[in-house]
Amino acid sequence: MPGRVVAERRKEDGMMRMAKDVRRLCVNVLFIGLLLVALDGCHQGPKQEAQTPGLAEDVAGTWFAYDGNVIKNMWTFRKDGTCTNDGWPGDGSESDAIPPYHLEGTYRVAADRIEAAFTVNGTRDTVVLQNPVISCNRLIYSTGEARIPIVFLRERVAVAEKAAAANTEVADDPDLPRKLIGSWVAFARGFPDNTWQFNEDGTFLNEGWAPLDPRLVLVKRTYQVRGRYAVSGSRIILTNERLLQFDPQTDKVSTEVPLSDTIVLYSVEVRDGRLVYTNEAGLPVVFRPGTVTPTNS
Repeated sequence: MPGRVVAERRKEDGMMRMAKDVRRLCVNVLFIGLLLVALDGCHQGPKQEAQTPGLAEDVAGTWFAYDGNVIKNMWTFRKDGTCTNDGWPGDGSESDAIPPYHLEGTYRVAADRIEAAFTVNGTRDTVVLQNPVISCNRLIYSTGEARIPIVFLRERVAVAEKAAAANTEVADDPDLPRKLIGSWVAFARGFPDNTWQFNEDGTFLNEGWAPLDPRLVLVKRTYQVRGRYAVSGSRIILTNERLLQFDPQTDKVSTEVPLSDTIVLYSVEVRDGRLVYTNEAGLPVVFRPGTVTPTNS
C-alpha cells in the first residue's frame, strides 16, 4: 500500500507539472512570420504609390518577433529608406537545421502595406507586409496569400514572467466583449499552433496544436484548457478550470486535470480582422478568425 500511495502522488505531481507547462504555453504562444513565407511567389518591384507619412515615421526602428523568449526574426527600418531582415528560423536540432539569414534592402510605406525589396541569389524580391498597424509598441501585419498575421515588439526584450506586461495600455474599446466572440487561430511556420474560442456565456476554450507531418497540412490537438473569462477595460481575465490532454493517435482525451489559476491578457485589441494582445511575459501575440479540426480524429 505505501508503494501505491507514493506512485499515485507521483502521478498527481506529474499531472500538475504538466498543467503548469500548458499554462505557460497558453500565455507565451507566439506565432512567428518567417520571411520565407512572405517571399513566396513575390517577384515584383515596389509599386509607385504615395508614402503614408504617419506610419513611415512610426515604423522607423527595430522590431523583434519571439518564440517563447527567443528572438526568431528582426526587422530594422531606417529613416533613409533602407532596411534589414534577420531570421533564425531553425530550432537548433539536426532535423530542423535551417540556417540563419541576413538580408539588406530598401522599403517604402504605402496606404495599406509596407514593401521591402531585397536581392536574393540575383533575383529581386519584394516582401509585402499587408495592412500594417502600430499599437502599444507592437507592429502587426499580415503576409502571404493566406494572410497569416504576424506581430513584432519594438526594441525591447521580454520582461520577467508574471511582471506587468505592458507599460502602456491601449484605449478601452466598449465593443471589445462583442468583437471577441468567436474562434481565433494563430500560426507557426504556416501551421495552426494555438486557438481561442470565446463564447457569449463567458466561457472559453484554448487549444494547442502540432503538425502530424511537417510535409503536409495535417495537425493533431495536444491539449485543451477550459474556463471562464471577463473583459476589464483592455484586459481579459481568464480563470482556468480544466486541462484536457489528448492521445496523439486518436484525438481522445487521455488525461483530465482540474485547474484553479488565473491568467491576464493585456492590451487586447480586435481590429482589421486580427486579435492581438500582450501576454504575462510582456510578449505580443496575434490571431485571425478561424477554426481548426484535428486530422487524426
